[in-house]
Amino acid sequence: MSEFDHMKVILEKTGLYDASDGTLLSAELKAYAVELDRAFGLLNELERECFIGTAQSYGLSIREGMLRRMNLDPSLSGRRNQLINALSVTPNDVTAQDMEKICGSFNCSGVFTVSDSDLKVTFHPDQTLTEGQKAQLTEQMRRFMPCWSEFEI
Repeated sequence: MSEFDHMKVILEKTGLYDASDGTLLSAELKAYAVELDRAFGLLNELERECFIGTAQSYGLSIREGMLRRMNLDPSLSGRRNQLINALSVTPNDVTAQDMEKICGSFNCSGVFTVSDSDLKVTFHPDQTLTEGQKAQLTEQMRRFMPCWSEFEI
């Protein structure tokens, strides 16, 4: 139901107003309804963009900018998964399994291997990555790896 119809029904239920077509009240309600529909549309979009699971544009871009993460999967589901995985990383993630979780938070499956015995992370650049992407990914990964872990390229 549009805002015009909603306001018309509410006012006519009181029995005090006639909002039938052609009346001044109807014209006034239509004028209000145009901006109310636009405002409610913007509020619905804002609500959608506030949550990673429903965000489709600027809600994802803002979070990606805050995390300063390069995402190799530009699809909507890839961007959402990358953000959810990135936000699940905590300062207590220091085991080999946790390092795999950190590597996975970059949507780079198959690019990293983690050695369990000496907690060494080895970066195997994918052939599809450019030199700039390799350097950026390496720099980003170094920030998230525990300081005592080795990071090999």
